[in-house]
Amino acid sequence: MKAKKGLYILLTALLAFSCMFSNFAFADTAPSIKIELDKTSAAVGDIIKASIVVNNVKGFAGYQVNIKYDPTVLEAINLDTGAAFTNTTVPQSGTILNNSEYGVLPIASHNVSQGILNFSKAYTNLNSYKASGSAETTGTVAVIGFKVRRAEETKIEFAQTSTMPTAVSGVLLFDWDGNKLTSGYSIINPPAINATSNTNIPTPIVVTTPLEITTSTPTPTSSGSGKKGEIEPKVVNNDNTRVIYKFEQKDLETALQDLTPDSKGVKKVDLTLAGVKGATAYTQEFPNQALLSNVLSYKINMITAYATLELPANMLNTDALASKVRSASKVAISVERDYSSGLSSDIQGKIDNRPMIKLSLNVNDVPTDWVNLESPVKVYIPYALTQEEKSSIEHIVVLRIDNNGNAIPVTNGRYDEKTKSVTFTTSQFGRFAVAYVHRTFNDLESHAWAKHQIEVLASKGVINGTSETTFAPQAYITRADFMVLLVKALDLNAVVDSNFDDVPADAYYYNQIGIAKKLGITTGVGDNKYNPKAQITRQDMMVLITRALMVTGKINSEGTADVIANYTDKGDIAPYAVTGVATLVKEGIVLGSNNMINPRGNASRAELAAIVYKIYNNYNN
Repeated sequence: MKAKKGLYILLTALLAFSCMFSNFAFADTAPSIKIELDKTSAAVGDIIKASIVVNNVKGFAGYQVNIKYDPTVLEAINLDTGAAFTNTTVPQSGTILNNSEYGVLPIASHNVSQGILNFSKAYTNLNSYKASGSAETTGTVAVIGFKVRRAEETKIEFAQTSTMPTAVSGVLLFDWDGNKLTSGYSIINPPAINATSNTNIPTPIVVTTPLEITTSTPTPTSSGSGKKGEIEPKVVNNDNTRVIYKFEQKDLETALQDLTPDSKGVKKVDLTLAGVKGATAYTQEFPNQALLSNVLSYKINMITAYATLELPANMLNTDALASKVRSASKVAISVERDYSSGLSSDIQGKIDNRPMIKLSLNVNDVPTDWVNLESPVKVYIPYALTQEEKSSIEHIVVLRIDNNGNAIPVTNGRYDEKTKSVTFTTSQFGRFAVAYVHRTFNDLESHAWAKHQIEVLASKGVINGTSETTFAPQAYITRADFMVLLVKALDLNAVVDSNFDDVPADAYYYNQIGIAKKLGITTGVGDNKYNPKAQITRQDMMVLITRALMVTGKINSEGTADVIANYTDKGDIAPYAVTGVATLVKEGIVLGSNNMINPRGNASRAELAAIVYKIYNNYNN
């Protein structure tokens, strides 16, 4: 997602709990995690204190939870200040996971408008924590206030989410070895608030099979000899064309020590592979655990002469790769100079003399496919613009060359003036080339105000024409085509495991609509239908764009009715669309015409291209 992206934050715990629920009896020593409320009966204006509590979790090092509530009934607030939660508010700390010596990392990525709180907290300096021999096994990890808006029966509960596909009921727990705890504990939701019956105590969710956590005395590890924020790899092989580098896990740990995380809680470490004259390929061997983290707590900038790769700590932690990498004797990532010879003349003409690279993963010296939609790699290719390109930077694009020699646009590829490089993100390795593409169409003169936007988006592969030479700018756009553009413009990704009943599996729009459904951007028109071929109204378009920006964390607040108060046709806006329209006006994405929004009118292809162009440039940098 790029969407969400999805949102992996991290970590967690095991807990002990004592109480009787239905026919389940839990001993005081049974591991568990629960939401504990200070009251279950409350009037309008009352504040309910919700504590996230873990009990008796050996080796406990962190957690991630997804909590659902009804935002029309309850409002999440800070208990001390009374301030309402935003989408990035970190809950108040509890009694454990507070020791700064072990690198406390709190992260929050909520959707408060939908009543979803997703947050985590964990220790990142696990070696030091384990070496202490004293795990924080029991205590409160977070505290949240809920202000009652309406006095009616409601719930606060752990809830499963597509952004945490490996969680159980919206809960992930981790130990001090960095392992996700997959069994042997219970997840306990609280009783309903203002319940109207006596049968409102939920049954605990038991994650079966006993826990197996080592109780041996940990051996402290020595620190590396590198510098703060830097890893200094050693050359282990140099055959003049391919240079191989290596570093140890302790070097990574030393580089991470005392680093200040960015606003998203991520530390960044530089790994510079010194250039060697005549080398055409640079290969870095990694310690097995370096890229197998359960959470995105750091990134390694692998810097080579041909490209810099921003490698997420969890990029190899996939179902297909994790066990293979964990047991491997050698894990290596390579950046290699590539050439366009052998490709079609059309593709060669687009690439010309511009840089081309090959990215690859080898496990035990065997070429291994890498695909991870939830943890993409960002790539920077150094590039000096030509004089011609300086006046048309937006037509610098990135092409991925598939196994059949076809060129597929990487829609997020662009030239970055700050780094003097062409950048893109990718969820798979392969062959990539910097290219210059300037697509145009014969029917754009009547819509000159959108000509530039259409040409740029078409050149980058975000939007397509109705043929090779026509765009039909005046034609109305369908709900399907709209969603294809929106998902491409925001570079959203997700594993599509279901879709709407009226979206055929072989439709060109199947994947994009499936991504939007998976990320919660659209729920369709009812009865699990999306109505893909219907024309989309301007207000529905704005609602879906706003939802996409909120769900993916591109914006943190929505617009209100006062933002659109001066538009003469504000009364034509459907009640469900007021917030969506106001948000895009507030963000400067929609301006209207002649002081009108025209909410119930259909959106033309040219109008949508102009809006998508703004989204592409404003929310993808």
